Amino acid sequence: MTMEDNMTLSVNEANDIYLVNGDLAVSSGKTAQGQIINAAIRTRRGELQLDTERGIPYFETVFESPSKDNIDLWESSVRDTIMGFDFVESIEKFDIQMDYERNVLRYSAKVKTVDGDILSVNG
Repeated sequence: MTMEDNMTLSVNEANDIYLVNGDLAVSSGKTAQGQIINAAIRTRRGELQLDTERGIPYFETVFESPSKDNIDLWESSVRDTIMGFDFVESIEKFDIQMDYERNVLRYSAKVKTVDGDILSVNG
């Protein structure tokens, strides 16, 4: 699959779909690939009605207790999810920032596509 084959509904900074000239905005190519990865990472395991085994196990890991072991399990699940896309070749960099005081987990990743592009994904 080439980069041009990837399309998805566009989302803004608040992760909301939006309209352009009265139509739903659509992303393709590199932009779509980044949005597709971010949407998969935001999907909680059990959330998809037709495939409850897909998604990231947030409640079983970082929501249960943001310990090192649970964060490692969460990271492993996120990495597996990213690598599950046929347009992904490798994860070049993956960083986690955990603010235990405010219970905030942030991630950023550099993902290399099979077309040689580097995508920046974060949340």
